[in-house]
Amino acid sequence: MSRRLLGSVGRLGRVGWLAVLATAGCEQILSLHERSEATDGGVSDLAVAAGGEQADARAPGTGHCGPLLYTSMSCAACMDKSCCSEAKACANAPACHEASDCLASCAETDAMCRARCAEFYTLPETLMALRSCRLGPCAGACSSSCGEFASPIPGCQTCQEATCCAQSTSCATNTSCADLDLCVSNCFGTASCPNDCQTQYAQGVKNYTASLACTNQCASQCAAGQAWSCLDTPVAWPKPNAVGNVAFAVTFVTFTSEAPFVGVMVKACGKFDIPCLSPIDAAQTDATGRVTVHVPAGLLGFDGYLDITGGSVSGTGAAVFPTIWYPIPYVIADGWRGRTQILSSDEFLELSAATATTPDPARGNIAMNAADCAFTPAAGVRFAVDSSDSATVSYYLVGGLPTTTATATDSSGVAAFVNLPTTAPGRLTLVSASATSGPAQGKTLGSLSFIVRPGTLTTSGLFPPVPH
Repeated sequence: MSRRLLGSVGRLGRVGWLAVLATAGCEQILSLHERSEATDGGVSDLAVAAGGEQADARAPGTGHCGPLLYTSMSCAACMDKSCCSEAKACANAPACHEASDCLASCAETDAMCRARCAEFYTLPETLMALRSCRLGPCAGACSSSCGEFASPIPGCQTCQEATCCAQSTSCATNTSCADLDLCVSNCFGTASCPNDCQTQYAQGVKNYTASLACTNQCASQCAAGQAWSCLDTPVAWPKPNAVGNVAFAVTFVTFTSEAPFVGVMVKACGKFDIPCLSPIDAAQTDATGRVTVHVPAGLLGFDGYLDITGGSVSGTGAAVFPTIWYPIPYVIADGWRGRTQILSSDEFLELSAATATTPDPARGNIAMNAADCAFTPAAGVRFAVDSSDSATVSYYLVGGLPTTTATATDSSGVAAFVNLPTTAPGRLTLVSASATSGPAQGKTLGSLSFIVRPGTLTTSGLFPPVPH
């Protein structure tokens, strides 16, 4: 999974070398962040063992230790021999199993596919350990090179492989380094968060520092927000692998300091339950800001919203500003969706003051995140709403500051509308987006409808291709 702001989810951060996990970014920003069957297209090694048709060593297949899906039979055989314990650990953890199979179903050069897998599925430590082992004794059999770095950004892959192959491999084969990279990708910019990650994964710091220093040499070639191929060739998002409920977790932190929101009441609500009178589930955030709710997977994933109220910053500060958060892309699997920045009541007032706006408690507010086809924050995107009047104030974050004269997003991808008219107990407002510059200039990115409630901030992201 990846990274955005304000109502964002972690993992849209820097362009990582995260192997088949790389998503050039992760998380949502308020920054105000179908799986193939195991033997699809190939003959399983189980059939060969039973005396069946001889398997093609290059065809996808499953191993005995799991079983997990692998890109080839030769890879599966090597993983059974050299990484059996890691494979079993992943197979026994549903979140790891689903993510691993999704990644293995992607073609070796399909970085966009890998970005989708990283966005829709949890990337747990068991998955990092599995990859680290694969990149050791099984790198040749699994056609793994340069730490399995993959980027959907034109030119980025070439630069990384030519410049940082050795550093990427060293970091990717060190599970602590891989965990550290993922941890940092879920930080939004405060100095404390990356430092906390380095403390937690101290054994990966040396390799991570070397990899990051090298990666920065490709910064211009790897600028995020430039992957737009899905506008011309739409690709369906992954769907739930089974019916029933999924348990997904998210960590809510403040916009300015990334401090945790403690004791916040989080209700999961159906998309047509505008006042959320019949919550699907409800729970409170813990001391780290983390909360887990159980929601129906449906056919496309959970397409409702979370109603977020109360609590306090770090248990003693201001309460959260009442928030409606739509977890888009839809939730299709169990696991942690990353860190998400939302506003405290104080922060909302500070942002309003910065634009000389007086919030009207009888009106609603929207903050949106723009992202490209690889789920990374996109610059040059203009948002519009179908309902506004003379009292409505719109702004974009530019250099981290709300700017009412800007006409499109900067690299943060964040826009906001304050004092939108509402109809009690709420109304659906259509939000649309279009590109004003770059490879997608002049193209419509799509539109979605959201609840706008009085005295509340609605926040989400608009990521192409927009679901229908």
